[in-house]
This record gives sequence, C-alpha cells and structure tokens, in this order.
Amino acid sequence: MKTAVRRHMNSLLRIEHDSDIKWCSQPSKESVNDFVARKGPAPGLVPMQLAFGYTKKNAWNMSLKDQFFDDFVEQEGSKLNLREIEWPLIDELFGQRFENLKKEWKRWQKKDDEDDREVLHRNSTSFRLELKAKRKNARRRHVSE
Repeated sequence: MKTAVRRHMNSLLRIEHDSDIKWCSQPSKESVNDFVARKGPAPGLVPMQLAFGYTKKNAWNMSLKDQFFDDFVEQEGSKLNLREIEWPLIDELFGQRFENLKKEWKRWQKKDDEDDREVLHRNSTSFRLELKAKRKNARRRHVSE
C-alpha cells in the first residue's frame, strides 16, 4: 500500500521523484491563512499544493489529507482490496510522505543571501558526501578470507 500511496500522491502533486518537489509552487500565505480563518476557498486536490511552510496539522494540509484519503479509497481501494480496518494506515502514510517531501523541499530553499547557484552547489555537495558515505558502508571489508 505504501507504494500505491506514494504513486497516487506523486500524480496529484505532478511529480515523478521526491526531488521534483523543489519545482512545485507553494500556496500563498494569504490563501492558507484565509482558508484557516474560513474566509477563503479550500485547497484543490489537483494539482495538490501542500503548504510546507506550515505543519501537517494545519487546516490547509488537513483538508488536502482528507481529500486525498477520499480520492485514494475511491481510485485505489478496490484494486488493493482495502478494508476499513486499513484506512488509518492511509492517513499515516500521507503524514510520512508529507514530512519526507517537506524535508526535501526545505533543502532547496534559499538560506540567508544565497542565490540559485549557491543553493544548487550546497545541495550537490551534500548529495555527493552522502553518496560517498553510503558507498563506504556498502563495500565489503574482506573480499576473500
């Protein structure tokens, strides 16, 4: 089910990979705040615009979670033979996905007086160091004994 939630959420966000989230536009603060104050329209599901500048429990993000839940159960429920007892797992997976995407989105936000080039350099350097550490840990210590 985790893969199905990921795939369905990616299609609504219109991304293929988590890193694509950096290109997704965020809802304006005014839109989010107006919705929270019950003065503005609810967020639309397509394309889904999660508000990463807020918590996942913010009314905007909760509205999207509820819409996602209904859409997921309708679109994928019969394919996965989902039972009602499994429904809470959808909420949990949505929350995990939100946090992972928020983390990725934050990585690509400008810090202090950075320009786009400096953001790219910071992230590519960080990615290379992470990859190098993973390779080191994946190598066999003793090839033959």
